[in-house]
Amino acid sequence: MSIVIDYPVIIALIGTGLIGITSGIISCYSVLKEQSLLGDAIAHAALPGLCIAFLLTLNKHPIILLAGAISAGLIGTLLISTIIQKSILKEDTALGIILSVFFGFGTLLLTMIQKIPTARQSGLDTYLFGNASSMLASDIAMMGILSVMIIAVTILCWKEFKCLIFDGDFFLTQGFSKTKSDIILTILTVVTIIIGLQTVGVILMSAMIIAPATAAKLWQKKLGPMMLLSVTFAIISGLLGVLISSATHRLPTGPTIVTVISVIVIFSLFFSPDGIVIQWVQRQRNKRAIRINSILINLYTLAKTHDNLCHPHNIETLKVLGGIPPLHLLQKLERDGLIVHHNDHDWGLTETGISKAIHILQRIH
Repeated sequence: MSIVIDYPVIIALIGTGLIGITSGIISCYSVLKEQSLLGDAIAHAALPGLCIAFLLTLNKHPIILLAGAISAGLIGTLLISTIIQKSILKEDTALGIILSVFFGFGTLLLTMIQKIPTARQSGLDTYLFGNASSMLASDIAMMGILSVMIIAVTILCWKEFKCLIFDGDFFLTQGFSKTKSDIILTILTVVTIIIGLQTVGVILMSAMIIAPATAAKLWQKKLGPMMLLSVTFAIISGLLGVLISSATHRLPTGPTIVTVISVIVIFSLFFSPDGIVIQWVQRQRNKRAIRINSILINLYTLAKTHDNLCHPHNIETLKVLGGIPPLHLLQKLERDGLIVHHNDHDWGLTETGISKAIHILQRIH
């Protein structure tokens, strides 16, 4: 496997880098606002827009196709909002309806288009799973303009979006319009998805709206650092996806990018500060600390029955105070200078151990 950095690969790297920036930004807002599935629905809703734009113009120019995708995405979002507000159906149901109906209709149109003799080379099917190698310099220019727009709006509305996400009530008391802000965020989400359609595709683009921020949230809690990390993860997955697919024969770029970001999410899920493995290790440490403190407290309780608080006791005596502690914990306490071993079975507190036990009891009470 060898990597050849030729012109198509450079174009693909630039394109996926732009996608990484925009999807990393919007991913944070979608995940924090708990609207991750909205991106999935918008991505699938874009397919019929692509097809209709082609059928109306019989032109496969990216601007025409993406204009159709943006229109369909916005219509899908409007329908989702209308269903939620005007009916008894909940948000997840509305998202499922729009996602399945639009995607089914888009697939039907795509099948019809492929049967038109003059349309067999339209390349619309590449929008399902993406095809980074088909991008041109003109596509990069358009993606760059849209990316700059998203970054600019994010910077200008940073405080408003942050307030909307973390304190909606305060946001309203400041005279801001929640509806307008939601519309702006939705438009940004639609544009971001449209930017990534040609590279990642309709089916997989939703992963780029969910995965980067999901991984970043496990490492950072503040919005600023979280967004930077989300953008970094998205860019890394895009660049690695392009390089891996270009070095492997007939390996599609879109699925490779999504696989890389999925690996990042899984790694973060297990090994981030809030990850499964780290939390398990922390719980084990806490349990061990509790058992160690319990040993000191129990030995101190027994020692208080004697004038000498360092008086040793047979370890079997601790059975009535919670059980006999394991030998490895006793040996650790001895190494730490908190208890002393008098013979095979007798253990007593040192002066340091007495102070430690008293400190623990004071902290508890």
